[in-house]
Amino acid sequence: MVSKNFHDFQAIPAAPHGDGGLDGLAESDTHGYCCYGIEDAQKQDAKALASSLVDKFKGDLLRLCEFDRKKKVKLLAKENKALENILPQGKKLKHVYLVCNTFKHHTSIKKLKDYFEKLKKQSQCRFVDQACGLSIEGPNEITNRLTVPPDFHATIEQAAFLKLLAAPAAAPSTPPEQTAFEKKIDVLVQKFGAARIKPIDEALREEWLAHLELLERLNQSLPNDHLRILRITAGIRRDAAMHFLGIPVEEAIKKTMEFEQLVCKRLVNEVPLPEADARSVAKQVIASLIGECGIEWRPNV
Repeated sequence: MVSKNFHDFQAIPAAPHGDGGLDGLAESDTHGYCCYGIEDAQKQDAKALASSLVDKFKGDLLRLCEFDRKKKVKLLAKENKALENILPQGKKLKHVYLVCNTFKHHTSIKKLKDYFEKLKKQSQCRFVDQACGLSIEGPNEITNRLTVPPDFHATIEQAAFLKLLAAPAAAPSTPPEQTAFEKKIDVLVQKFGAARIKPIDEALREEWLAHLELLERLNQSLPNDHLRILRITAGIRRDAAMHFLGIPVEEAIKKTMEFEQLVCKRLVNEVPLPEADARSVAKQVIASLIGECGIEWRPNV
């Protein structure tokens, strides 16, 4: 996104000997970007996230001011050879942006700003101007400061959604009522035999619980995606009522597989999801509809 706002933005590779504490340069090489992506940020509390953010960015600021840290107390001068090959001759940073994928605890602001001022006073400032400013930014701050491309938020949400889908499923916090589901399975057992239906029964239960747990995680982490999935599945539920209206039990499995393909296509087009992920979610949606009576093959129900 920064590169779309500044035509002269320069990303900085870590090879061959590190990036010197900088991940990018912009505005005639006077504004530096230090970036940090905290893994599993949604699983940590705000205080722990702030501590990780401060520790990481202190290390970057040390390198920009050409210091090393001994036992987190004493500063030792250490030349930054990487920056000698990155910043053009005569250029110094006039502002440094510390950009993190989460920024929810204001105590990190004072800690990092005070630390930067302390470093500048003791540094030779070969690469940092004495008046260099400092800003800490999370996703909201950087998108408010810069012009955001129309597809930016959708791209970020899509990546987060796919990462969430790839995470191992756990049990939902509230187990569903399964009486109606079990009665539907009993109808299939009577028609096709327990041996044939048992693996189908087990797979459907597993997919149903996975879908409920997925909705819980979406609601907690990606509420916009949660609402979108709920809207789409509400439409699917209406379609299911028509698709399975009055079908004989003999056609239940065939009709279910057909409808799963239709659900997959809707997820590809409307979420949107890659086809492999859509197939996985479609199985969950179908199992959920069977469990919650959206799909029905029992006679006289």
